[in-house]
Amino acid sequence: MQDVPRGAPSRNGRGATWIILAAILATGFFLTLRDLGHPCLTYFDESFHAVVARNLLKHPLTPTLLDHPYRPVDPRNWEETHIWLHKGIVPLWIIAGSYKLLGVDVFALRLPSLLLNTAAIWLTFEIGRRLMDRRAGLIAAALQALSPCFGFLVRGRSFSDHVDITLLFWLEAAFLFLTIGLQSGRWRWFIFAGVAQGLAFLTKSFVGILPGAALLLMLVLRMTGLRPLYAWKALLIVMGVTVATAAPWTIWCMVKFPAEFWHELWHVGQHLQADVEGWAAPWYRIYLKYAPVLFGGFYTPVIVALLISIGRVIWRRVEGLALPVAWAVVVLSVFTLATAKPPMATMIAMPAMYLLLAGMISRALCGEAVELFAWIAIVAACLIDSGRSARGAEVPTDFLTAARQEMWVFRQLGVGLAAALLGAWYSRTRSRMGLSATRAAEFATVISAALLWPMLKEDWKAGEGDPNEPTYTEIGEYVQTKLPANAVMLVDRAYDGEHRIMQFYTDRTCYPASNDFLSVAEEIRRNGGEPMLFSYRIWNLPVIYTSPHDQRTIYQCPPPGVGPEPRPIAKPVTPATRER
Repeated sequence: MQDVPRGAPSRNGRGATWIILAAILATGFFLTLRDLGHPCLTYFDESFHAVVARNLLKHPLTPTLLDHPYRPVDPRNWEETHIWLHKGIVPLWIIAGSYKLLGVDVFALRLPSLLLNTAAIWLTFEIGRRLMDRRAGLIAAALQALSPCFGFLVRGRSFSDHVDITLLFWLEAAFLFLTIGLQSGRWRWFIFAGVAQGLAFLTKSFVGILPGAALLLMLVLRMTGLRPLYAWKALLIVMGVTVATAAPWTIWCMVKFPAEFWHELWHVGQHLQADVEGWAAPWYRIYLKYAPVLFGGFYTPVIVALLISIGRVIWRRVEGLALPVAWAVVVLSVFTLATAKPPMATMIAMPAMYLLLAGMISRALCGEAVELFAWIAIVAACLIDSGRSARGAEVPTDFLTAARQEMWVFRQLGVGLAAALLGAWYSRTRSRMGLSATRAAEFATVISAALLWPMLKEDWKAGEGDPNEPTYTEIGEYVQTKLPANAVMLVDRAYDGEHRIMQFYTDRTCYPASNDFLSVAEEIRRNGGEPMLFSYRIWNLPVIYTSPHDQRTIYQCPPPGVGPEPRPIAKPVTPATRER
């Protein structure tokens, strides 16, 4: 299955390979370690994961968001419900285990993601080494280690954060086991792939069966390198073990929490044909907005590499490229056709795309004419005609307008693909270039490091702490040690989602404080809770505790008719409490 071009690194360079790999892993680890324990949780989605994992310490088989709801809950509203099945259980169990070992804090929350992200970099190297060559594996691992999107996920700054990092790890583990199984033909590796895929399913539902879908595509194209009957048996083993791995928890949820289970299953299916949570977008959004932001300066090179690799798989039957091509094509196809397109949707295709780019670079350095022409041309185009999609900017609703806004993408792709065609024409007479041409490829590889600079700056920005509320830790300690277990915090929000962040730090039920919070407080009191107002404003209410840091205060909520009508007197204006 492996397709190693002449001139690839030999076995004699194995020691240097491991030294370089260690440096890559250390770079990825320490780059992401920076500011890992910053106390600012994001509302979507890190604060939810933090709270549910904390509650799992009390009851590992019952994932709850509001552990003790004092108001009616709607099982269809995952933002304010009791039983929480909106995301898979595996990453939440991992975080809960980290809490158990290290204590409940934000560093313990994010540490598993840091470790899994570092392990995923190694998995990318292993897949590249086995399918292509060690040089390709190292290049792909380096690109993944320096990619800022993973730093944002590890630090909780992007949607789905720790869940997506866990998903990526299990998917890559499954692809590595598939690679070894396809190369060796031994059944046990397909069993391991099924276990990893089952854990990926328990991380983020049907997205986790990506390895099985990629293997199916390879079977249809007859690109597995195995005898057809044997290959189909391998797929059945992978899918059967996946079902066996995922079944116990799935059945448990189906029986114990039927309302939440069936709603979330329906919710997952809705992504294909409905506007889920406002993520509906035209098909080209992932190509003109999401992917350019995720890949940075290497976006057009990875697209050129993907197209060249597809050509080699179809016309040259290069089996070493079949698995990453199938991996990338399945992801891109699904999210192109799906109506709802979350911003990190194509993240799980990034290792495959980096592997294909790394394979193109390795072949260029070995003198393959198509890859050499394309690599030199696309690097020159990226450096001369630079253009980047802005994070968060909207894409127009018609393709032609969107294409005009992102014309740099089409210019760069045109240069790269035209050069690839020129290389194909040249290779008809001479399949490999001379020494001077390969030196040019080496020079292009060196200067392509300039494309890394914006990625490094973005990664560094991911480690910078947001304006934070240091009162959280202080108030949380006070509430947990001084206030009763039935204390319920009504959070007078400075910004959306602050009540969920307070819930993590206080380990108490929290609700947003509405204008009629006294009626909410009375409802909570009737259901056995002790309502209290947490506010950045000054109220004419009995004070329980005032933060010496920024003067935010916990007030007692009196029963109706007791004391004067509650009203805000003033709002202290400080950097920590200024309304956002």
